[in-house]
Amino acid sequence: MSQEPTPPTATPPAGDRFRNLVGWPPPGLARVQGDLWLVVRKMSAAGAVLVTPLLFAVTIPQSSSGLGPLGESWWILVVTTLLGLGLFADAFVALLRILSRTRRARSEGYSGHVVGLVLSDRDKDNGFLLQGAQMFSTLSSDERKALGTLRLLSPVLYLTAATWFVVGFGVLVLFAARGQLSAGGIAFGTFVPMSLLGLAGIAFRAAEGTLVRRAKRVWYQQPWAQELTRQDVTDWQKEGLARGWPLPEAEHFRLVRFAS
Repeated sequence: MSQEPTPPTATPPAGDRFRNLVGWPPPGLARVQGDLWLVVRKMSAAGAVLVTPLLFAVTIPQSSSGLGPLGESWWILVVTTLLGLGLFADAFVALLRILSRTRRARSEGYSGHVVGLVLSDRDKDNGFLLQGAQMFSTLSSDERKALGTLRLLSPVLYLTAATWFVVGFGVLVLFAARGQLSAGGIAFGTFVPMSLLGLAGIAFRAAEGTLVRRAKRVWYQQPWAQELTRQDVTDWQKEGLARGWPLPEAEHFRLVRFAS
């Protein structure tokens, strides 16, 4: 007698929901996971320390016989300028390092989409996004692609805004030194592009957050989402034990007894 076919279940067993996923980050790319956001923070810090005091000194009217807007504390500008230049050099080197490792990853066969997901992986969950696992399984393929694009464009826009704040200010100062631009023009040309780019980054980040919150809401509305069963715990610990996770001796002994 042949067995009757087992009807498909709406939800896979708890122990199988998180298995059979391709490892993340991909081999060789762990060193750049989320590094795009790191460079954004470094470049933003460089702009705040280097440009803000100089912009204040350049645009504030002052008498020709004075020591500048800071008066006898003029040395503060020297300190902030030197510190800002150091921070900018560090951010620029980090950016070059990312570009070099990206070029190598592309030459070895990784697609730009995958490399971009690794670079922008601030929340360390882009592997699930790429594979449509966990909460991202509630999104369609097009929605996951859109979410991946938003997650990449957002830090790129932030980085462009922060870089313009430093590099654009320097370029505009050179034009002003040749008499082609006023102090007000320097401030306008520095802040307006930076603000527009930053606002676009904020908008993309907000759109990304909307998609993620919707995915989480649907995911956690599943009847099994809040359940923690003995079988879940047993399966997880057995798999860890089989992989040889290094544990304190007492904990290892407890898992052996629990899993047996």
